[in-house]
Amino acid sequence: MIRVAIVAGCVCALASPGAAMVGGAPPTSEGAGRAVVMLTGSHGTFCSGVALGRDLVLTAAHCVLPGANYKLVEFDGARQPALKDLAVIARHPEFDANAALRHRVTADVALAKLAAPLKVVPAVLATAGGSVAVGDRFVVAGYGVAVHGDGKTGGTVRAATLVATGQPGAPDSAPVPAIPARRFIATSAARWR
Repeated sequence: MIRVAIVAGCVCALASPGAAMVGGAPPTSEGAGRAVVMLTGSHGTFCSGVALGRDLVLTAAHCVLPGANYKLVEFDGARQPALKDLAVIARHPEFDANAALRHRVTADVALAKLAAPLKVVPAVLATAGGSVAVGDRFVVAGYGVAVHGDGKTGGTVRAATLVATGQPGAPDSAPVPAIPARRFIATSAARWR
């Protein structure tokens, strides 16, 4: 069974900056790709996010660090971009930017509340009691670059299918702590409603 877990290329509760979707994943505008959005920063950065609602976006905390201004890029039917203002950004309280830079486990998740609703169709998320089993398939989608280090190859939503292996991350990685990301998302979203 394929579960659509719209985890945008740069978005994962435990992602690191080096874990963006890089490589030849095929372009998509269907399925998982419909809820993917792009965030851009005043320092020339861009990251993927997933629309959880018409005014709520989940992204990686390393994508919205303090010290820069961020906008959401919304594309119209002709692929013309329009910049949308963000009203509030909330990074997970356990996010550690230094850990992310060292490719270590951290609560690398953030929410962005938009100033005005988007036209995008929000993602359909798994139910609260859902679980992940070895062999489950997930579609990940995002604006990651097609060629490592070449930002000009970004800007296209790409998707790939991954399979849950049950294996830990890199051999030298620390154990993954139980980070209450779902609670962070729910409480932050409720505060903004």
